Amino acid sequence: MNDTRITLARFTALVEAYGAEEARWPADERAAATAFAQRDEQAASVLAEARALDDLLALDRPAPAPSDLLRARILAKAPKAASGRSNSTWAPYAALAACAVFGAFIGIGGGLLVPVQSSGAARIVAEAPLAPSGAPEVINGGDSALDADAADLMIEIAFGGGPSDADWQGDGG
Repeated sequence: MNDTRITLARFTALVEAYGAEEARWPADERAAATAFAQRDEQAASVLAEARALDDLLALDRPAPAPSDLLRARILAKAPKAASGRSNSTWAPYAALAACAVFGAFIGIGGGLLVPVQSSGAARIVAEAPLAPSGAPEVINGGDSALDADAADLMIEIAFGGGPSDADWQGDGG
């Protein structure tokens, strides 16, 4: 690049982006920027400021480790950490008892919190007799499987109304 094409703004942008060391500048602009810095007072000033900043950044080194005296003073003023465990032997049992009481409340008394519907399948099932006389209770030699008619009747009771006398007077098979 020709040095006449370098402006102070472009030179400043190069120095701010790449620092004062010319070796870090883009190769195609390096010669023109170096010549511009030697010719222009403001460019020389920008380059001097960048060199000062680069020198300051080069001084960066890790902080020294704290002395033993400083470490001891800090640890002496620090609050003591809690052990995190209770010395009480009854605390785990109290927590277990609280869980049991809470579980019993939810299991037994929790149903009282739900409003009861005055109509619908729940009421019909609750009011239906358990087993009418003459209804077949079990088939297949004492299995727990219900007769198909009884199963249909239970579904009808639960979801579609109540039993009629005709439903209970089936032929048993």
